[in-house]
Amino acid sequence: MKTANQPKLTTGKLGTQPLRAFIGIPIELSLAEAIYHYYQAALPTIFCPKNFRWTKLDNFHITLKFIAALDSALVETLAGQLGELVAEQACFNCQLKEPQWFPNKHKARLLVLSVSSGGILPALALRIDQLCQQWQIPKETKPFRPHLTLARLKQPIHGDQSLPATFIQAFDVNDIKLYQSTMDKEGSHYKALATFPLSQG
Repeated sequence: MKTANQPKLTTGKLGTQPLRAFIGIPIELSLAEAIYHYYQAALPTIFCPKNFRWTKLDNFHITLKFIAALDSALVETLAGQLGELVAEQACFNCQLKEPQWFPNKHKARLLVLSVSSGGILPALALRIDQLCQQWQIPKETKPFRPHLTLARLKQPIHGDQSLPATFIQAFDVNDIKLYQSTMDKEGSHYKALATFPLSQG
């Protein structure tokens, strides 16, 4: 009998080619809509340029681990181990913080919201990275900076524009997902391959 903390797989047929994938925290649509409307009103001159592409509302997430090429044959095994790891983590609270140019204002490629979690997100990202290394998935080489991407820039800019007051909002994290990411001319498309519930107690 399945327990509440076992991963829910929705892989379907994945084929044999490596997958572009990531492990992340989904953002509820109602919160994504609130964020979008707030910053669309606060930054009208920034979101007009053709160089900006706003993140689709159903794509809002916080990335914990990016996997450039995940062996499709490994998905179910990795999902099982991720499910065990995530089940050890109790549900927790995060807070959206100030908007920032990412990776920095001198060569901005993204407009993001920083995210605080009392240290839980960095610790969880490290454990996931260590697990992935056991399957020859490359180790992260850059410091983990938890963030939610608001918009992507087609060409880097110098982020001299002043950013508005912070949209302060706390939210609960109850599960983590393994996503497949595909790209086309319209942007990124995400498909959840597995859902990992956090511990409720």
